[in-house]
Amino acid sequence: MGNNSTNSRNGTNGNLKKNPRKIFADGVLVDAAIQESLRDVRILHKKMGVPLVGSRNGKIISIPPEEIQIDDLPLTEA
Repeated sequence: MGNNSTNSRNGTNGNLKKNPRKIFADGVLVDAAIQESLRDVRILHKKMGVPLVGSRNGKIISIPPEEIQIDDLPLTEA
Protein backbone atom coordinates (compact mmCIF):
# COMPACT_ATOMS: atom_id res chain seq x y z
CA MET A 1 0.00 0.00 0.00
CA GLY A 2 1.23 3.45 -0.80
CA ASN A 3 0.66 6.74 0.97
CA ASN A 4 -2.61 7.27 -0.88
CA SER A 5 -4.30 4.13 0.42
CA THR A 6 -7.16 4.42 2.89
CA ASN A 7 -6.57 3.32 6.45
CA SER A 8 -9.48 1.05 7.48
CA ARG A 9 -9.28 2.04 11.16
CA ASN A 10 -9.72 5.78 10.79
CA GLY A 11 -10.85 6.30 7.20
CA THR A 12 -7.92 8.60 6.41
CA ASN A 13 -5.12 8.34 3.94
CA GLY A 14 -1.47 7.73 4.74
CA ASN A 15 -0.67 11.45 4.54
CA LEU A 16 -1.58 11.83 8.23
CA LYS A 17 1.67 10.08 9.11
CA LYS A 18 3.47 13.09 7.71
CA ASN A 19 1.91 15.54 10.18
CA PRO A 20 1.61 14.03 13.68
CA ARG A 21 1.44 17.50 15.28
CA LYS A 22 -1.81 18.17 13.43
CA ILE A 23 -3.21 14.80 14.52
CA PHE A 24 -2.44 15.44 18.19
CA ALA A 25 -3.55 19.08 18.04
CA ASP A 26 -6.93 18.08 16.61
CA GLY A 27 -7.24 15.13 19.00
CA VAL A 28 -10.19 13.49 17.26
CA LEU A 29 -8.20 10.56 15.85
CA VAL A 30 -6.34 10.12 19.15
CA ASP A 31 -9.60 10.04 21.12
CA ALA A 32 -11.12 7.55 18.67
CA ALA A 33 -8.06 5.28 18.90
CA ILE A 34 -8.19 5.32 22.71
CA GLN A 35 -11.90 4.50 22.75
CA GLU A 36 -11.37 1.64 20.28
CA SER A 37 -8.51 0.27 22.38
CA LEU A 38 -10.57 0.40 25.57
CA ARG A 39 -13.42 -1.43 23.83
CA ASP A 40 -11.00 -4.08 22.56
CA VAL A 41 -9.65 -4.59 26.10
CA ARG A 42 -13.16 -5.03 27.52
CA ILE A 43 -14.03 -7.58 24.83
CA LEU A 44 -10.79 -9.50 25.39
CA HIS A 45 -11.16 -9.62 29.17
CA LYS A 46 -14.79 -10.70 28.92
CA LYS A 47 -14.03 -13.47 26.39
CA MET A 48 -11.05 -14.76 28.39
CA GLY A 49 -12.90 -14.62 31.70
CA VAL A 50 -10.37 -12.25 33.23
CA PRO A 51 -11.46 -9.35 35.48
CA LEU A 52 -10.65 -5.76 34.60
CA VAL A 53 -8.56 -4.01 37.23
CA GLY A 54 -8.28 -0.26 37.56
CA SER A 55 -8.87 2.55 39.99
CA ARG A 56 -11.91 4.61 40.90
CA ASN A 57 -11.83 7.49 43.35
CA GLY A 58 -8.29 6.55 44.34
CA LYS A 59 -9.15 2.93 45.18
CA ILE A 60 -8.22 -0.23 43.29
CA ILE A 61 -11.26 -1.98 41.80
CA SER A 62 -11.79 -5.29 40.05
CA ILE A 63 -14.68 -5.83 37.65
CA PRO A 64 -15.59 -9.52 37.19
CA PRO A 65 -15.81 -10.60 33.53
CA GLU A 66 -19.55 -11.28 33.78
CA GLU A 67 -20.09 -7.61 34.76
CA ILE A 68 -17.98 -6.12 31.95
CA GLN A 69 -20.22 -4.10 29.65
CA ILE A 70 -19.54 -3.52 25.97
CA ASP A 71 -21.85 -0.69 24.95
CA ASP A 72 -22.39 -1.32 21.25
CA LEU A 73 -22.06 -5.12 21.16
CA PRO A 74 -24.86 -7.59 21.90
CA LEU A 75 -24.10 -9.72 24.97
CA THR A 76 -24.11 -12.89 22.83
CA GLU A 77 -21.12 -11.59 20.85
CA ALA A 78 -19.03 -10.43 23.78
